[in-house]
Amino acid sequence: MPLQKISKNSKKVLKKQCVTKKNIKNIREQKFNQISNDQKNEFKYIHLPKISIKQIETCYAIAINNSNTLCIVAMCSMIKIMEIQELKKELNQNSLEDKALCIQLQILEGIHTDIVSTLNFMEKPENIDSFISGSFDGRIIIWALKKIKEDFVKPKQWFPQFILLGHISYVNCLSLLNDENIISGSSDNTIKLWNLNKLKNDWSCIQTVREHTDIVLGLSINEEKKQLISCGGDKKILIMKLTSNGKLQINQIINVDIRGSRITFITNELFVFLQESSNNLHIYKALRKNIYEKYQEFPVSGGGQSCDFYFPAQYIKQMNLLVLKNGRCVNLIKIVINLNNQNIEIQCNQQQVLTFGKLEISRTYGTLSNNGDLLVTWNSTSNQIQFRILKENIEINHHI
Repeated sequence: MPLQKISKNSKKVLKKQCVTKKNIKNIREQKFNQISNDQKNEFKYIHLPKISIKQIETCYAIAINNSNTLCIVAMCSMIKIMEIQELKKELNQNSLEDKALCIQLQILEGIHTDIVSTLNFMEKPENIDSFISGSFDGRIIIWALKKIKEDFVKPKQWFPQFILLGHISYVNCLSLLNDENIISGSSDNTIKLWNLNKLKNDWSCIQTVREHTDIVLGLSINEEKKQLISCGGDKKILIMKLTSNGKLQINQIINVDIRGSRITFITNELFVFLQESSNNLHIYKALRKNIYEKYQEFPVSGGGQSCDFYFPAQYIKQMNLLVLKNGRCVNLIKIVINLNNQNIEIQCNQQQVLTFGKLEISRTYGTLSNNGDLLVTWNSTSNQIQFRILKENIEINHHI
């Protein structure tokens, strides 16, 4: 057969393969969007205005402990600690009556010298009241309850138990590998792995990852605690694995078109990433040997709006719920993953969109409790700490 004819046939085959792949992608997106549009909204978050707290100081970070008894809120360089004493909800036919009481326990000041940008509670039951703060001053502080001998001081008081020094610029993101290992990302372009030496009762930086060439904006650890992902201003996503000697090893680098700060694992082999002010959420899947590729996109609200780095993406596994800030909007997205003949089908349903303020410069920060019952936010339009509780099994209007 002439070489020219073989070449023409090859081109036809390649063209047919490209068309087939395009058709498969279109079918997948149509099915994906159909599922998203058809599914019933299963819950919404109801605002409790009676317990809103006025706060004029900028709040970049909020955290709730695992027992839903403590809420900590950044106030510029200070930290407000509140006790959630009681949170009840009684639903009538057309009304919601809420009774709640938040008591301020302490304001921590004079330790951080610049804006507090990250807050995370420890995870183990014995450390349930201890938490970690990161700041624009480059410091990471571990706070613990004061004790006299073996008894906690009453009323409760916190003190800076450890101060971790190493970053030379803003601490932008922080994740806990466990209560003895902390991972931090900074505007000094580095990711640091910190370890608690129990014998010396002291923390130290045991590794610095310098692969990012611009500020580190987001971090997430998978459920198995074996992989770490990061995103940065250099338009890179790093896929790292935790080696047997407890160090981080880069396994893959993904280049993206636009930088982003919201990234989180959904399963051990799926993660989502939102490019800055994008109209679409990108879903990445491990296809072979833990090599990730973009698998799917899902439309989200808030695209085209100005959006800063803070208020990280958060996934609540027991609810299949993703909390995703984008511009002035907070998207609440249910993600359901089904196995169909060894193929993964990802179903996304936009449950609710909370829109804060009408100004382009409106800033919103917050967190969702680990059980999904309580959403706490602060925004620069209202200058309020606002509380929202979960109401399930209803049909709702997305924008409230």
